[in-house]
This record gives sequence, C-alpha cells and structure tokens, in this order.
Amino acid sequence: MTDAGPFDVLAGLEASDGRLKSYEELVERSTLVEGDGFVIRAAAIDDIIEAKERAGRPKDREALPELRAIRDAPTG
Repeated sequence: MTDAGPFDVLAGLEASDGRLKSYEELVERSTLVEGDGFVIRAAAIDDIIEAKERAGRPKDREALPELRAIRDAPTG
C-alpha cells in the first residue's frame, strides 16, 4: 500500500487465450517510470486491458472504461 493507493507486483498477466504472459514477454512493451527515489517497469496499457477483460471480475470491468480512455487519450 502506498499513500496514493495499492501497488500491485505481478509475475505475469493473463492473455486473452488464457495463457500467462511472462515477465520477459511483458517487459518488451513496458515503460520505465521514475519516481522520487525509485524506478519501476509498468506494464503496457494494452496488456493490462487484456488481462482485465480476461479476468471479467466486476472490479476489473469497472476499470476498463478509464483504462481505455487513458490508452486512447491524445499524447503530446
């Protein structure tokens, strides 16, 4: 738990075909995020969306519109 909310550490994410995407596969699309005294790798938004779609739990379904909006937001 952090001051900003929960922090998930995962060994992999489930793909739409049911297999577990490994860390090695996910790291290729990940992004380095630097904070105040730390650096993490964040999974690609498309990988997170795919895993939440596959999980199908109510909390995952509720998160999908916001995640898709983040993915589809103009960058620049």
